Amino acid sequence: NNERWELQFKGAGKTPYSRTADGRKVLRSSVREFLCSEAIFYLGIPTTRAGTCVTSDDYVIRDIFYDGNPKRERCT
Repeated sequence: NNERWELQFKGAGKTPYSRTADGRKVLRSSVREFLCSEAIFYLGIPTTRAGTCVTSDDYVIRDIFYDGNPKRERCT
């Protein structure tokens, strides 16, 4: 078949689109994006879908609740 697939790594580091941030993604945002893309797909709306989530040994500091109390989170 002549099907074409495109693979992308999201949250793997700095890109021209990561602005001044580190470009890393954490598990909670990866799970949220996965669930939303699956919901959109099953609603019949064309969307991208995730094949897998890879967790690394790296950690980043994120202020989860934007309350001035940043915590270490594992990158995904």
